[in-house]
Amino acid sequence: MNRKILFDVTTPFQLLIASAITKINYKHDITTILLNNAFFDNVEELKQRIIKSVLFSNVFIINEIADKNIITDSVDSLELENTDIFHFSSYSSVFSCYLYNKLIDSAQVILDEEGMGTYNLYDSYAKYRALFPDNISDSIDLTKLSKILVSNKELYISNSKEIVQEINYIMICEDGTFVDQLNIIFNYKFKEIAENNIFFTQNFLDYNVVTEYEIELFYRNVKDVYGDDIIFKLHPFDKNHDMYKKLNIKTLESYTQIPWEVIMYNLIVKNKFFNKSLITIGSSILSSSSLYLKHKTKNLPINHVILTKLFYTPFNDSIEILYANLRDKTDFSYSLPESFTELKNLIQ
Repeated sequence: MNRKILFDVTTPFQLLIASAITKINYKHDITTILLNNAFFDNVEELKQRIIKSVLFSNVFIINEIADKNIITDSVDSLELENTDIFHFSSYSSVFSCYLYNKLIDSAQVILDEEGMGTYNLYDSYAKYRALFPDNISDSIDLTKLSKILVSNKELYISNSKEIVQEINYIMICEDGTFVDQLNIIFNYKFKEIAENNIFFTQNFLDYNVVTEYEIELFYRNVKDVYGDDIIFKLHPFDKNHDMYKKLNIKTLESYTQIPWEVIMYNLIVKNKFFNKSLITIGSSILSSSSLYLKHKTKNLPINHVILTKLFYTPFNDSIEILYANLRDKTDFSYSLPESFTELKNLIQ
């Protein structure tokens, strides 16, 4: 009997992980994916591309830009009570948390990896609830999870270690069919990146943890260090395009909603990824070369640069712990400059 598998998806990365898990574990099951319309551009077009990829059995769009009762009613109308396995991804989403509490006693509920924050799950969740007390999503009891899926369980430093399991994403990267399916889903068109330095932004302004003046001044300093040899890969929720134009900062604008892992993999297989420096304040995306693409990157000269010492956010301590853990338990390495002068010396 085919099992009924359900995924909730709020971000492009969550869609990537859902696609990978489906390819690995659920080829012969009935898979349903729920797309959060609040965070995807052109979500109707995305739905059609997912259908075209033939990875999932069913694709539905949930209108998260609505009153809470309308959101929950729309979920109820899908009659998902007979779900066997629910892959939960987003504790910031109203419909995701509603489904969690609705299905927790009848289905196997599995938390999918959602960046480095998953490896310190309980602390990440507590910090989120403290930072966003007005978020209308229901609270959830993480202790009721059936499994936590990650790519490297040695890195997990939070509670519920007994239910943490590894999933081997690397095995499907050699599957050309799967890569083609991802390129269809994310509408990826190959384009070489000429710049040697790629900076990954985060949506700090949406979190209201920094001011526009502070982040703009920081970006000016980064631009002064790297000049024209840097390009910004925007976070999917980063809508500050006017700021980047004002600062004359180049962006991978057409790639905003394409996961870096998809872009990086395509660059590597086309032999167009050499001597790159990957830079961020505190995005977990730098871990991708070690967690998901290790077999492709182990012989490539990649510089990872983390700038938590140059710009304060409430997340810095957590991200430094996570990257130190990654460094200590894998072959991942990075630089942690303490001044812009030190940063500039890294490229000389």
